[in-house]
Order: sequence, then C-alpha cells, then structure tokens
Amino acid sequence: YGELVKHGEVLRNLNYEPTTHSMWFHSSRRVLRLIISKDDKHLWKRQVESKNYQEALKLCKLNNPKQYAYVAGLYANFKFDSGQYLDAAILYASSNYTFEDIALKYLREGENEGLELYLKKKLENIKGNKTQQIQQMILSTWLVGVKLDKLNRLGAAAQCDLPENASQLKKAQKQEAVDLLKSATEEFKEFLSIHADNLETDTILQLLQNHG
Repeated sequence: YGELVKHGEVLRNLNYEPTTHSMWFHSSRRVLRLIISKDDKHLWKRQVESKNYQEALKLCKLNNPKQYAYVAGLYANFKFDSGQYLDAAILYASSNYTFEDIALKYLREGENEGLELYLKKKLENIKGNKTQQIQQMILSTWLVGVKLDKLNRLGAAAQCDLPENASQLKKAQKQEAVDLLKSATEEFKEFLSIHADNLETDTILQLLQNHG
C-alpha cells in the first residue's frame, strides 16, 4: 500500500473489478490498477466481513462456486432481518438451508407471499433433477396448500358485502380483491397443469376438500 500511494496523496476510492481480477485505486492525483493473482479465492471473505454480500456473491460465482450457497444464506438472513422478505426468498432458494427451516421461518412471520415465492424458486432450481423427485413432490404439494390458502383469503375479501354507503376506498379494495382472485385462480390452474407429474391425485383432492 505504501508503494502504491505516495506521500501527500489521498486515497479517495477503492473498487474491485471481478471480470479482470483488478483493484482500482483512485487517489487525489491518479488512478492505479492492481492485478490480483494470489488472493482471488479469499476476497469473498473480506466482502462478507464488510457485509457487502452482493459483491461477495459475484466473487463466489467467479472463483468459489462451492461457497455461493453459504454466502447466499448470509445475504438472505440480512434481507429477512431487514424486512425484505421477497428478496430474501429468492436468495434462500439458492442457499444450503433446508426448505423446512425456511418455510417455518416465513410461517412464523406470517409472510405468505414470501413463503410462496421461496417454494416456487426452490422448485424451479431442482425441476428436472431426477435425483430429487421426492423433494419436487413435497415442494409442489406444499405450494398447492399455500396457493389454496391465498385463494381462500382473496375469496373472502372479494365476496364480502359492502353497505350502500361504503367509501370509494372500500369499493376499490373489493374490486382489487376480485381481480386478484381471478388472476390467482388462473395461476393455480396453470400450476396444477405444469406440475401434474409431481402431484398425487388423492393428496390434492384432500387439500381441495380441506380448503372448501
């Protein structure tokens, strides 16, 4: 560092360029480029220590693919704790956490949308993998239950009776529920069609009966 920045110079910025494995030093007098050769595999750890998880994921993807799932889990925890449940769901799907643990995590928070997105992304990541057919079946069945819960909630909101003097806001909210119910119903039918091979007929019929 002392050889790079001379006396009287002020280091203003420092950036890492993963495509060329270079460090760029921006001082008060000049711009310096340092090509890294030995420390590539450890840079992701420094980014994690600084909680720069997005950059750490980029580095893992380039140089440490085995660590990608670990860093994705750390980043997901950070997002979840910050209340960014949907962003966390996508990251959790690429992490090495078990889907049971993450599903329960979302259930405890009452975050149904985050749970649905997580299960959807998790299923997408393993779809077509013949060694994980049982997990595909479990995820698909769980998703059916989550989607049915969603349909029930939207159905209740769409069918609620409003008084004649109801406010425009209440009327707008009911219409929004009607539109969302229609969209969710079509999405549910499409899901059943696409994932039919992962679903047991008797189990799905029982779920449909339980959800009315």
